[in-house]
Amino acid sequence: MNKIILPILFVLLTVISLSGLDKGEYIWLKLDNAIYYSDMEMPEESFVNDSKVTVIKIDPLPYQLKPVMADKTGSKRLEASRWASLFNLVVVSNACFFKEDGTSPEGYLQIRKNVRKRFLNPDMSMMILFEPWDENDKQYNFVLTTDPEYKETLKDYKIAVQGIGLIHEGTALPVPVENTASFSAVGLDGEGNILFFFSRSPYDFEKIGSMLLCLSLDIQELMLTGKGSEATLYFENDASTIRKIGSYELGTYISDDNNKNPRLPVIMGIRRKTL
Repeated sequence: MNKIILPILFVLLTVISLSGLDKGEYIWLKLDNAIYYSDMEMPEESFVNDSKVTVIKIDPLPYQLKPVMADKTGSKRLEASRWASLFNLVVVSNACFFKEDGTSPEGYLQIRKNVRKRFLNPDMSMMILFEPWDENDKQYNFVLTTDPEYKETLKDYKIAVQGIGLIHEGTALPVPVENTASFSAVGLDGEGNILFFFSRSPYDFEKIGSMLLCLSLDIQELMLTGKGSEATLYFENDASTIRKIGSYELGTYISDDNNKNPRLPVIMGIRRKTL
């Protein structure tokens, strides 16, 4: 179930054409200061005859992007709305894939001193690194695990999350995983804006990167972080709430009827920076 609650007056006042932010001919909705929303069309429909993909674009200057673990809440898993409430987040999405038990990550995951999984998943070619030890380094670093230098770069950061790489340096990556599913993803564009993607419509993983590049959003880095009924994208402020949840995944949940909010042990969150 994909739920959007937006007061009519707020919509009328904030729907704008964001020609200054990207090269596409898209209509964006301003959700908050430096946060924009748009529903776009993939170049091809999925097998359920739908092609909609949701994009949230965020100027990182007033915001901070980082993974958050549920362990510090005393709970193993939380719904997106609960994450937003407890940690004062305006955007919540998936951080990484989890196994069927719902708590064990499929790829490498380290959040400061808490290492949930120490070994790389060979089918996941990308990591996002956060919180550099040196404040002059990149705040968000997308690295390929196929790069022989990645281990040295990993030492420079406190947080690392592994996922399926879709785009690196503006080029679609080969994806060794054969799967078709609803999906969520996080990345950066050429101006350093943070991009969140969500599609309830199921797509083949190996096609997602090249198809999203057709949207002319100048995507430079993109990692797949959620799939199937676990895929989620959530936004909340005083004026509006947007809730997106996935459904179909080949071989796991072969239906588009899911209406349950996933409960996640780790999420990717956007929080306003404090002065």
